[in-house]
Amino acid sequence: MRTTYVVFPVLRGARRFFVENGRRWSIIEHLLLDIVATESASARRLSEQSGLPRRVIVEAFIRLMRAGWVEIISSPGVPVFKATAVGAARASLDQLPAVTVIEPRWRSFAVEQITGGVFRSRELDIRVQSNIPITTEDRLLAERSG
Repeated sequence: MRTTYVVFPVLRGARRFFVENGRRWSIIEHLLLDIVATESASARRLSEQSGLPRRVIVEAFIRLMRAGWVEIISSPGVPVFKATAVGAARASLDQLPAVTVIEPRWRSFAVEQITGGVFRSRELDIRVQSNIPITTEDRLLAERSG
Protein backbone atom coordinates (compact mmCIF):
# COMPACT_ATOMS: atom_id res chain seq x y z
CA MET A 1 0.00 0.00 0.00
CA ARG A 2 1.29 3.43 -0.89
CA THR A 3 0.51 6.68 0.96
CA THR A 4 0.45 9.95 -0.96
CA TYR A 5 0.94 13.24 0.84
CA VAL A 6 -0.21 16.37 -0.95
CA VAL A 7 1.48 19.49 0.35
CA PHE A 8 0.17 22.97 -0.40
CA PRO A 9 0.74 26.34 1.24
CA VAL A 10 -1.82 27.68 3.71
CA LEU A 11 -2.20 30.72 5.89
CA ARG A 12 -3.43 30.03 9.39
CA GLY A 13 -5.45 32.35 11.55
CA ALA A 14 -7.80 32.61 14.49
CA ARG A 15 -10.65 35.04 14.98
CA ARG A 16 -13.19 35.76 17.67
CA PHE A 17 -16.74 35.34 16.39
CA PHE A 18 -19.99 36.18 18.15
CA VAL A 19 -22.30 33.20 17.72
CA GLU A 20 -26.01 33.56 18.35
CA ASN A 21 -27.46 30.42 19.96
CA GLY A 22 -31.16 29.73 20.09
CA ARG A 23 -34.14 30.19 17.81
CA ARG A 24 -35.94 33.30 16.76
CA TRP A 25 -39.73 33.40 16.79
CA SER A 26 -41.53 32.45 13.59
CA ILE A 27 -44.33 34.49 12.08
CA ILE A 28 -46.73 31.60 12.81
CA GLU A 29 -45.89 31.76 16.52
CA HIS A 30 -46.39 35.52 16.49
CA LEU A 31 -49.77 35.20 14.75
CA LEU A 32 -50.94 32.49 17.16
CA LEU A 33 -49.92 34.63 20.14
CA ASP A 34 -51.80 37.58 18.65
CA ILE A 35 -54.93 35.45 18.18
CA VAL A 36 -54.98 34.09 21.74
CA ALA A 37 -54.21 37.56 23.12
CA THR A 38 -57.64 38.72 21.96
CA GLU A 39 -59.62 35.55 22.76
CA SER A 40 -58.79 32.08 24.01
CA ALA A 41 -58.91 29.28 21.46
CA SER A 42 -58.38 25.54 21.20
CA ALA A 43 -55.74 23.93 19.03
CA ARG A 44 -58.43 22.15 16.99
CA ARG A 45 -60.30 25.39 16.20
CA LEU A 46 -57.07 27.19 15.24
CA SER A 47 -56.09 24.25 13.05
CA GLU A 48 -59.41 24.34 11.22
CA GLN A 49 -59.33 28.12 10.75
CA SER A 50 -55.71 28.33 9.61
CA GLY A 51 -55.35 25.10 7.65
CA LEU A 52 -52.18 24.27 9.60
CA PRO A 53 -51.68 20.81 11.07
CA ARG A 54 -52.73 20.61 14.71
CA ARG A 55 -49.25 19.40 15.67
CA VAL A 56 -47.64 22.59 14.32
CA ILE A 57 -50.00 24.69 16.41
CA VAL A 58 -49.40 22.66 19.56
CA GLU A 59 -45.61 22.82 19.13
CA ALA A 60 -45.77 26.58 18.62
CA PHE A 61 -47.80 26.93 21.81
CA ILE A 62 -45.30 24.76 23.69
CA ARG A 63 -42.56 27.28 22.89
CA LEU A 64 -44.83 30.18 23.79
CA MET A 65 -45.69 28.51 27.12
CA ARG A 66 -42.00 27.99 27.90
CA ALA A 67 -41.51 31.73 27.42
CA GLY A 68 -44.41 32.35 29.82
CA TRP A 69 -46.54 34.11 27.22
CA VAL A 70 -49.35 31.53 26.87
CA GLU A 71 -51.17 29.32 29.35
CA ILE A 72 -53.65 26.47 29.08
CA ILE A 73 -57.06 27.04 30.60
CA SER A 74 -59.43 24.21 31.36
CA SER A 75 -62.83 24.78 29.79
CA PRO A 76 -65.84 22.50 29.34
CA GLY A 77 -64.95 19.95 26.71
CA VAL A 78 -61.48 20.93 25.50
CA PRO A 79 -58.48 22.79 26.92
CA VAL A 80 -57.91 26.22 25.37
CA PHE A 81 -54.88 28.46 25.05
CA LYS A 82 -54.89 32.00 26.41
CA ALA A 83 -52.18 34.66 26.43
CA THR A 84 -50.82 35.78 29.77
CA ALA A 85 -50.57 39.49 30.57
CA VAL A 86 -46.94 39.50 29.45
CA GLY A 87 -47.85 37.55 26.30
CA ALA A 88 -50.61 40.01 25.42
CA ALA A 89 -48.12 42.87 25.74
CA ARG A 90 -45.61 41.04 23.54
CA ALA A 91 -48.25 40.24 20.90
CA SER A 92 -48.70 43.93 20.15
CA LEU A 93 -45.00 44.33 19.21
CA ASP A 94 -43.93 44.36 15.55
CA GLN A 95 -41.44 41.59 16.24
CA LEU A 96 -41.23 39.22 19.21
CA PRO A 97 -38.03 39.57 21.24
CA ALA A 98 -35.58 36.81 20.38
CA VAL A 99 -34.79 34.17 22.96
CA THR A 100 -31.18 33.82 21.92
CA VAL A 101 -27.84 34.08 23.67
CA ILE A 102 -24.83 35.67 21.99
CA GLU A 103 -21.61 33.89 22.94
CA PRO A 104 -18.11 34.92 21.90
CA ARG A 105 -16.08 31.99 20.51
CA TRP A 106 -12.63 31.67 19.06
CA ARG A 107 -12.41 29.82 15.75
CA SER A 108 -9.22 28.87 14.00
CA PHE A 109 -9.05 28.44 10.24
CA ALA A 110 -6.70 27.92 7.33
CA VAL A 111 -6.81 29.64 3.93
CA GLU A 112 -5.41 27.52 1.14
CA GLN A 113 -3.29 29.80 -1.07
CA ILE A 114 -3.77 28.14 -4.46
CA THR A 115 -7.54 28.51 -4.86
CA GLY A 116 -8.36 30.59 -1.78
CA GLY A 117 -10.48 27.92 -0.13
CA VAL A 118 -11.12 28.27 3.60
CA PHE A 119 -10.98 25.27 5.93
CA ARG A 120 -11.50 24.70 9.62
CA SER A 121 -8.18 23.89 11.22
CA ARG A 122 -9.40 20.43 12.20
CA GLU A 123 -10.19 19.60 8.55
CA LEU A 124 -6.53 19.70 7.56
CA ASP A 125 -3.42 18.09 8.96
CA ILE A 126 -1.41 21.31 9.18
CA ARG A 127 2.34 20.94 9.60
CA VAL A 128 5.24 23.31 9.33
CA GLN A 129 7.54 22.62 6.42
CA SER A 130 10.25 21.10 8.61
CA ASN A 131 7.79 18.42 9.83
CA ILE A 132 6.71 17.19 6.40
CA PRO A 133 7.57 13.49 6.01
CA ILE A 134 10.41 12.59 3.70
CA THR A 135 9.55 10.66 0.53
CA THR A 136 10.37 6.95 0.73
CA GLU A 137 9.45 3.98 -1.43
CA ASP A 138 6.09 3.49 0.34
CA ARG A 139 5.26 7.22 0.55
CA LEU A 140 4.93 9.69 -2.25
CA LEU A 141 5.18 13.43 -1.67
CA ALA A 142 3.31 15.68 -4.12
CA GLU A 143 4.06 19.35 -3.52
CA ARG A 144 1.86 22.09 -4.93
CA SER A 145 2.79 25.73 -4.84
CA GLY A 146 0.80 28.86 -5.68
